[in-house]
Amino acid sequence: LKVQINLRQQCASAETQAVRDSKIRLTLSHATPVGTQQVPVELRGRVKSAITGVPRQIDFGRFPATATVAPRVVPLRSLISLRELTVSVDGPSVGAELKPGDAGRWELHVRPLATAVVGRHTANVILTPTAAGERVPPTRLPVAFDVLHDIQPDAPLIPLGSGRVGETLTGTLTVRSLSGRAFSPPTCEGAGLSVAVESASPAGYTLRLSRV
Repeated sequence: LKVQINLRQQCASAETQAVRDSKIRLTLSHATPVGTQQVPVELRGRVKSAITGVPRQIDFGRFPATATVAPRVVPLRSLISLRELTVSVDGPSVGAELKPGDAGRWELHVRPLATAVVGRHTANVILTPTAAGERVPPTRLPVAFDVLHDIQPDAPLIPLGSGRVGETLTGTLTVRSLSGRAFSPPTCEGAGLSVAVESASPAGYTLRLSRV
């Protein structure tokens, strides 16, 4: 039986010790002629970290395509003697830059790129330490965010209810600009559907929709 464990994920920690004891408890299941048998296993060892300060994830949340999002600044510190620390990104929508500070310290600047299109974006910032005479595995920092259209409705569905033949059904919908910019009143298309502006503000409208 061969078991492969990703210790870089299992032993992730915010502790600032270069070397620390670690314990991992696992339950292995295997089929036998009489059913499934579970075997508890405990792994003990020592974990060596090269840098500290890396968060588990950076989530920029949701923002409009017209927004300028400030970068996240992550202070990093080496726990062992490093010759070099480099950064790369495995996706086209995220930028990352390392700015050196005092000896053994850096600032990692992570930001969404302005070229990111509307939709969900994920990427990994990869920090690769280099130590003299020692192989040090890279550290991956997941990054996620959602880019939205600037004009957004307050609800995905407008319930008009049900009515008798010839009866007019109405509902309201508010649309606004997430960036606060002015825009023209939207129009609606649909058989028997009409729209009128009920109220207006500098960055949005409340519309009354009617259908016969």
